Amino acid sequence: MYILGLTIEFVEWFQSFSNGFLDFFFNMISFMGEDYIYITIMGFVYWTYNKKFGEFLGLSLGFSMVFNNTLKEIVDAPRPFTEYPNRVENLRPTTSSGNSFPSGHTQLFSTFLYGAAFYLKKKWIFVTASILVLLMMMSRIYLGVHYLEDVVVAAIIGLILGYLIHYFYDKIHENSKLLHRIYIIVMVISLPVTLILGSEDLFKAFGVLSGMAIAVMYEKKYINFSLNTTKLKKALRLVLGIVIMLSLQIGLKLLYSPFVDEGTYLFDVLSSIRYFLLTFIGIGIYPKLFKKFNF
Repeated sequence: MYILGLTIEFVEWFQSFSNGFLDFFFNMISFMGEDYIYITIMGFVYWTYNKKFGEFLGLSLGFSMVFNNTLKEIVDAPRPFTEYPNRVENLRPTTSSGNSFPSGHTQLFSTFLYGAAFYLKKKWIFVTASILVLLMMMSRIYLGVHYLEDVVVAAIIGLILGYLIHYFYDKIHENSKLLHRIYIIVMVISLPVTLILGSEDLFKAFGVLSGMAIAVMYEKKYINFSLNTTKLKKALRLVLGIVIMLSLQIGLKLLYSPFVDEGTYLFDVLSSIRYFLLTFIGIGIYPKLFKKFNF
């Protein structure tokens, strides 16, 4: 049962400023915390800029997703627009499935950006991350899909996870055997949690986490591609990779969604497999082309 105080008045007050410009602006801010943006950023970092940094960001994102959706299932909090349909308007129905506490968009965004700030050790990145996370928090309240406590707690969790994951990754990333052993332990722990709690978003999160972990281990052992190439070839890697990833993101779902009802356990399992394949192909298989075709 959801035991935190529901700040419905704050949501209503925020939505009282609603207009066309703010609707567009906060929808765009919310979009910054969705799959397509993470795919693009991860592709740029991992394929063209810094493999270790890309590995760190991807695993941070996967772990934060599993942690967030586990909390959501345990707390079982309703969203503002479902709890108060006559008082709150849902301005982003495409990204407001599942439970409310803590905010997934805010936590993942916070983990991702603060993790990057800790990794790169740049003050301006930390300041920029803080501004963007605050805007994400505001957007999720304005859009009517979260309460104040949902986004505040999510931002704090993201900050803590970003720091802790960076701290431990920085300590052990040179020890590949230990690092890979930890990846396997986290996957083994996450699997029964996912199967028992069983929400679609948690299944997707496990797919991302397991796909990322297995992909980086596979790539290091069997591919080990180099970033020592021309800017033009790096641009080709990025453009082609994004096209492949977005095609998989849409195409894999089309393979099963017409035949399996959404909301069923089978649909959730297939969603997990879809996100596993998307991540594994992008991180572990696609880089094979870099060597084969020399780009």
